[in-house]
Amino acid sequence: MPEKTGVRDSLKYNYFLLIVSIVSFVFFYFLLGVDFLMSFVIAMAPFTIGFININRIKNEKQ
Repeated sequence: MPEKTGVRDSLKYNYFLLIVSIVSFVFFYFLLGVDFLMSFVIAMAPFTIGFININRIKNEKQ
């Protein structure tokens, strides 16, 4: 099976996902007044994806 290449395999994109998750939490919780748990759930999706991809990319380079 050929390797998949693209934006999601770059560290910049995955660090951007981490920043987006923090900004989305701040936006929903503090600015819109959404409950903490709902804001946390919304923010955890890009954070989890970015964190897992960063670890995978760093392990592949070793």
